[in-house]
Amino acid sequence: MGIYLVIKNNIKRAMRNRMNIVMVVLAPLLICVVTVISLQFKTNIVRVGILDDANTTKEDIKYVMEQLDGYQGIEVQRAESTLINTNLIMGRYHRYIDTTKPLEPQVREIKASTVIAKNVSNSEKSSKTAKQAVGLLITTFLILATVHATQYLKDQKSGTISRYMMSGRVKGSYFIGYCGYTFLITAVQCGVCLGLMTAIMPRVRMEFTLFITIVLTIALLAAVLSMCIVKLSKSDLRANLTASSVAIILSLLAGTFVATEHMPKSMQTLQVLNPINWILNLL
Repeated sequence: MGIYLVIKNNIKRAMRNRMNIVMVVLAPLLICVVTVISLQFKTNIVRVGILDDANTTKEDIKYVMEQLDGYQGIEVQRAESTLINTNLIMGRYHRYIDTTKPLEPQVREIKASTVIAKNVSNSEKSSKTAKQAVGLLITTFLILATVHATQYLKDQKSGTISRYMMSGRVKGSYFIGYCGYTFLITAVQCGVCLGLMTAIMPRVRMEFTLFITIVLTIALLAAVLSMCIVKLSKSDLRANLTASSVAIILSLLAGTFVATEHMPKSMQTLQVLNPINWILNLL
């Protein structure tokens, strides 16, 4: 009963605050717009870096440029050999050509791989787009849920939780009730946002059961993680900063922003323990 009262009272309190209502309504719209715009900038162009050394001739560079530069779907630039792994992880370059090795086989292989990428089925493209969109949503709602959850700290400082305990109820039930409130409000926002994205973006398509599963899983993860962070924090500023850091790190490891195949093996292994990766694997 205490848990239900905490959920109900916090929903009423949120609805009485106009700023909360505005945030609940506008946040999904803003998140949807930002996600759609960010995904539009993700092009299918393959960026190739040419690694040259002291023995590289102008003819070698000219040959590669003539073969690849202007080839549909390929951009060619000269690259620094000291930043190979960093550029691959950050997506600055997708492939490299080593001028110390035979050039023709490398050029032929890159052209072939580009053709294969163009012929990828629409279902695979839709799955990739959906994963990118959901990955961005998870990152955002991990942060946004903490904004809702930090009200727990304010209740603790104002004595609301102490008065709740004086009525004969356990402090733990207030915490669980606040988890429930954070879960519900995050689920509503996430549902609205993902619903708008499926309506706006043709490639983001999913069955109703999968849609509900994704929304509830994101809300559950966001609520539990945000409340745990709030419980361990002494201020709402520290809680929000910690949640933002955790969300970005988890998203990076899950491949939301950068390609995971170019990451070190140790980082790829950590994906098994990453809850964001679990959710993306549902798609």
